[in-house]
Amino acid sequence: MNENTDEEVILNTQEEVDSNPTETDESSEGESAEDLKARLAKAEELANNYKIRAEKAEKKAKEVPEQRQSNRKEAELSTMDIIALSKANIETEDMAEVLEYAKFKGVSISEALKSPTVKAILQEKSEMRTTAIASNTGGAKRSSGKVSDETLLARASSGNIPESDEDIERLVRLKMQPKR
Repeated sequence: MNENTDEEVILNTQEEVDSNPTETDESSEGESAEDLKARLAKAEELANNYKIRAEKAEKKAKEVPEQRQSNRKEAELSTMDIIALSKANIETEDMAEVLEYAKFKGVSISEALKSPTVKAILQEKSEMRTTAIASNTGGAKRSSGKVSDETLLARASSGNIPESDEDIERLVRLKMQPKR
């Protein structure tokens, strides 16, 4: 087993590298002054390109927050728009439609509310809502109503005893009453 520590291994590899000249060292000695100037010019050009790219990236990073703030301002409603929406008695579901129309046409909310197109859309949605409410065919369970005395007696005689306490009490009373 080798008892070399990491430091000794690193020192040994560094000595080997220093003792063996590489091809790049030999080729750099053989380069002419013109080749060195060309490499220097290329390195300077790259440095300038990197500098320009960095400046562009900084400008772009500064512009992004400004654009976000302007987008927020566009999304906010003015007090006049809020008042116009509240006076128009528009359902919450329909407000998005009005806002979308106003944004699309580039007009204020109050002007959009005066538009015949928006009026027609709002009227149609209102009619649909009232129709849906009127024809509520939901799962509302209908009440069975009160069973007549004769029906209660007939069911009891066939073995069908009522489940509610009120019906059982009525059945007992009916059985105890003398027949007329």
